Amino acid sequence: SEFKFDEREMGIICVLFLRGPQTPGELRSRTNRLCEFSDIQQVEDTLERLRTREDGPFVLKLPREPGRRESRYAHLFSGEVDVSQYASLPRVVEAKSSSTAEDISRIDTLEQRVSALEQELAELKELLT
Repeated sequence: SEFKFDEREMGIICVLFLRGPQTPGELRSRTNRLCEFSDIQQVEDTLERLRTREDGPFVLKLPREPGRRESRYAHLFSGEVDVSQYASLPRVVEAKSSSTAEDISRIDTLEQRVSALEQELAELKELLT
């Protein structure tokens, strides 16, 4: 059968084919030569359409990996994805009872900042190549 995808859907599918599972942030920066997303919400909306289309689904949201803020998405054009390989990844060690709520909050903030910096760095690298 013949599938009809808009430019953004096609951009996401192409990058998933080339690079494997990706987060919405990675997809936004890595599709910039194929299509344009004004923000991360547009990427998430497009992924949701690909996940819920009547003639689909075409993508699958994978379980969130330890230490990552965003879940990754995989394409389903090669058949079912073995989610167990992602579900069996080591879990983040629970915070010790001696850790304070302030420590946990500080770590969460640092993880978010690192993730944002990684995203910014990836976008800068894309601009330079």
